[in-house]
Amino acid sequence: VFITIEKTMADFSKFWYIIFYDNNGNPAACTSLSTFEVDLGIVASKKTKDLINYTRHFFSSFLYLKVLFCGLPISIGKNHLIITKNANYQLILKLLDGIMNTIAAKEKAKLIIYKEFNSVECNKLDALLQLGYLRANSLPMHSFKAKFSNFTSYCAALKSHYRNDINRSRRKFEKAGLRVEQLKDTEKILQIYTSEMHQLYEAVVQKSENQLETLPVSFFRDLVINFPNQVLFTLVYKDNTIVAFNCSLCTPLN
Repeated sequence: VFITIEKTMADFSKFWYIIFYDNNGNPAACTSLSTFEVDLGIVASKKTKDLINYTRHFFSSFLYLKVLFCGLPISIGKNHLIITKNANYQLILKLLDGIMNTIAAKEKAKLIIYKEFNSVECNKLDALLQLGYLRANSLPMHSFKAKFSNFTSYCAALKSHYRNDINRSRRKFEKAGLRVEQLKDTEKILQIYTSEMHQLYEAVVQKSENQLETLPVSFFRDLVINFPNQVLFTLVYKDNTIVAFNCSLCTPLN
């Protein structure tokens, strides 16, 4: 994934990889850093967003800032700072802060952000607060444990009114002449994932209330190439035309 992101987003971001070693020469921590231009308006209220959008008619770069992330310039719901169990968290964070400040100054980044830490992980980052950082909530992420063998068993476990809602939606789906197809074959995905199909993704991004990153068509194509038969596309067809799709990366758990 790192290679795919770095290759396909080279026009928008720069990347660094940091490894810390202990006195015995063993890796004690590692992380990835990246720059990205962020729209600070994504965390504003609707009224404030309207004001920001109006101002951008005159100043197009208003509230767009270059940020140096501890992590990647896309949202994957997980941080990228790995520290071994017995390592000195406070010392590593202090050293990392020095490295990031040096890079930020060179790249003219206005903000340094450590992102996508859950509440438990945040408790280990108090040293950053002592270095002048502020803790803030990011956009929410939702996860679902796949403990059901199939969709039928999932529906069977739901309360009746939820199950009825799903069945009603499925009937509407079928009545509209829509059908679903799942595709995992690398060559077939590369054949169908064209710039025209990518416009479906771009249309969803444009309609999103909070727009973070917009991934290029090359990202999805390279992801399929770098993870052969591990990327699953769920396609929705109207007659012979793809009208919607979902992309999933399926990897085994360690």
